[in-house]
Amino acid sequence: MNSSLIRRIAVRVERPLMQSDEVAVRLACNLAKEAGASVQALAYATNVLSSQTGEVDGSLASAKAELEAWAQEAGAPIVVHDRTNFAEGIGETFATLLQLCDLGILGVPEQQSAGFRMIASTAIFNGGPVLFLPENKTPPNNFSRIMVGWKTGAAASRALKAAIALAGTDSEIIIAQIEEPNTLRADELGIEATHFAAAHGVRAQFHAIPAQGRNAHAALVAAAEEFEADVLATGAIRHGPIHQSLFGSVTRDILEDGFDRPTLLVG
Repeated sequence: MNSSLIRRIAVRVERPLMQSDEVAVRLACNLAKEAGASVQALAYATNVLSSQTGEVDGSLASAKAELEAWAQEAGAPIVVHDRTNFAEGIGETFATLLQLCDLGILGVPEQQSAGFRMIASTAIFNGGPVLFLPENKTPPNNFSRIMVGWKTGAAASRALKAAIALAGTDSEIIIAQIEEPNTLRADELGIEATHFAAAHGVRAQFHAIPAQGRNAHAALVAAAEEFEADVLATGAIRHGPIHQSLFGSVTRDILEDGFDRPTLLVG
């Protein structure tokens, strides 16, 4: 991880804590330790009734104690925040914290609630870069290979910059572009993107990925598997309903289909 680019890492956890929360917080603390950064943890319940059933302690004090224990294990500083502004929706609360952090991390539960989807979508488009971690796959502490879905435009550029910030000194970035008709100019920019990464001290290579009748999301997921990428990074674009119904959306497909590996989405 580029310690000069990441100084504050935001995580959002449920109360009571879930398995997916532990995955996110432990990685955030490990990355913070490596980078000399701090973790800003936001702990609040999306389902207030479930946090008050009495079966499991859903209090802030209980969550704070466990989060601080995980941070102490990793040797990273952590600050635990409660939800203080109830005028904001459950999504805006985390997005607001993320606006003043360099990276957000969210653990993805196997069963995604409507509340989680709202938090995820709002964080991407109103907060900052978010790394999504499937709860059933333990992420590596160091991401050795990051695949960036490339398509000429500001969204892909932001995804590349976020990937560079996440990359370690021994990491490699794969710039992957789905082949489309008349993409000569885009190919040139994709190759230039590898030079941009190299200028920041990160090895990179460009690959054109044949679509083979697949949509962009399916092609990227298959390429990430082929190249054994630890992380798939892509720019997130909010399209209108007519555009999505006609052309689809990689962002929508990722959020709806779920995450098969750590995925960095940058709005």
